[in-house]
Amino acid sequence: MYISLRFSLAKTMHPNQSYPFIIDDSFVNFDSYRLSSVISLIKELSKENQVLLFTCHQHVVEGFGEVELVNLGKEVIKESHKSVL
Repeated sequence: MYISLRFSLAKTMHPNQSYPFIIDDSFVNFDSYRLSSVISLIKELSKENQVLLFTCHQHVVEGFGEVELVNLGKEVIKESHKSVL
């Protein structure tokens, strides 16, 4: 329900604008039916809007089939721990 409201609100408030949608692992707890439904919705939405979907779950990626994927890599960022006195 939340996803439908979010997408429709964006389309209703700005019908002449094509803003990107940024989604960060919002579907990892969906069952297979709901995941398939939201993937179909995102594919339809992506015809007019850029969709940036971030996920680390392979089953979510596989649901999209033949789409352009950008792998951000597996580089480790080391933090510098300096004490300030």
